[in-house]
Amino acid sequence: MKGDLPILIVEHDEREQALFSLAMASNQIHNPIRFAATNDEIFSYLGSIFYHPRLAQNRLPGVIILNHTLSKAESFGVLESIKANSIYKQIPVVVLSSSSNAEDMDTCYSKGCNGYFTRPFNEEEYKKVVKVIYDFWLDAATVPYYTVNT
Repeated sequence: MKGDLPILIVEHDEREQALFSLAMASNQIHNPIRFAATNDEIFSYLGSIFYHPRLAQNRLPGVIILNHTLSKAESFGVLESIKANSIYKQIPVVVLSSSSNAEDMDTCYSKGCNGYFTRPFNEEEYKKVVKVIYDFWLDAATVPYYTVNT
């Protein structure tokens, strides 16, 4: 089931979107990708998904990858909004940031992110980061809403 869960990428830069798509294809990851560039787009998409914890057809994202460089205030707000929602807070949120600043990292974790990666500027390293995120969150990890309750 996790192999077909969408991956929500919060990224406004089309070049970064293309780089992520290329990294997915290079790693032979076939999960659907959804891009959102604004807070409204994120919650419009999430709100359009029918979710019930007892149904196998749930298609909440398997992971949300949040570009921390949207603007600090905006990305922190998105993270807080996701983690404040009783359903969405279960979705792993991984921050991909060009900042290696410890204060930024601490703030992201304090607001509920599940992982923080410094954005690589080399295409090969970018592919590796995408693979690590996929392997952990969509292959190895068990997250509550992935499981169909009986």
